[in-house]
This record gives sequence, C-alpha cells and structure tokens, in this order.
Amino acid sequence: MTEETIQLIAKAIIANTEALKQLIASLSQEDKQAVAEKVAPAVKPSEISPQAPAPAPAPAPMMPPPPTFDAPAPTSELSPAPFKDSKALVDYVLAKYKALGQKGPVIQSVLDGLGCKNLNDVRPDQYAALYAGIEAIK
Repeated sequence: MTEETIQLIAKAIIANTEALKQLIASLSQEDKQAVAEKVAPAVKPSEISPQAPAPAPAPAPMMPPPPTFDAPAPTSELSPAPFKDSKALVDYVLAKYKALGQKGPVIQSVLDGLGCKNLNDVRPDQYAALYAGIEAIK
C-alpha cells in the first residue's frame, strides 16, 4: 500500500469513530448501556476515544555505497630472495654453485622447473621460486 492510501484509510477510521461518538452521545443512558452490552461488554461508551493515526514510519536510511578496495601499492620487493636484480641473482647463484660443490649442477634442474634455460631467462616474479628451489638443495 502506498502512504497516500494508508493516510486515507486512517482518516476514514477517525471520521467513523467521531460519528459513532456523536451517535453514542445522543443515546439515553439505558440505550448506551444496551449498546455497551451488545458491542463490547468490557468497553464502556465513555471510554471510546479516537486514536490519532500513528505517524508514518520514517523512510529507511539509504544503504551506504559498497566499499571499494584499492589494489595494494606495488612494492619494490618482489620476493624474499636476497637478490633484487639480475646482477645480484648471478652473484648469488655463482656463490651457491661453488658452496654446493658437486651438487652445484642441480641448480640447472631448478631453472628447468621454472621453464628457464639459463639465469638470464629468470624474471623478477620468479626470484622467490628460484631462491626457494636453490635453498632446498642439500
């Protein structure tokens, strides 16, 4: 129902209540008692009073706009690896190669696992995986 319809019904109820009050007021005391007994034994005609219509409920507040999420700011650190550029990568891998001794050539299998043929093919987003793979060699 629309607000206008609700208001119209409320006004009609109030008008009918007023008409009934006037009708009851014009009755004799015996007739009032008879009406009271027939209509509502617990309600006396003198207790009937029109109720003001309840105020229309306040409109619901509008929903706030959905939250927006900004992409995180890019960081210069792409991986936990101790190298951040290709020169540092080469230095690290050479040092590890020497430290691993006979297991040094296993580094090539780590590169192969990344889809790289040599160190120059390793992209910065692969540094963490390369570092983890080399550190896993025991």
